[in-house]
Amino acid sequence: MSEEIRPSKKYRKFFSFARPFTLWVMSLSIAYYYLIAPILHSIFSLYGLDYKLPEFDQAGLNTLIIGLLGSSALRTFEKFNDVQGNH
Repeated sequence: MSEEIRPSKKYRKFFSFARPFTLWVMSLSIAYYYLIAPILHSIFSLYGLDYKLPEFDQAGLNTLIIGLLGSSALRTFEKFNDVQGNH
């Protein structure tokens, strides 16, 4: 078999959107944790409302972000060295 086996277009499209989607979800989580939640907490305190905002584990999110940034750096290195389709 001399033909190269390539994934279908649907398969490639799924993975081309998976990384940006994950990045947006993590970015929104960071924005909530560092910007939105403190501002809402201040507003609620100012008006005397006793409302508990949802919390999540920031350490787990940081681990995922570091992994995503590492894979993005490797992808940039591949593009820079022009080896992006040679796997």
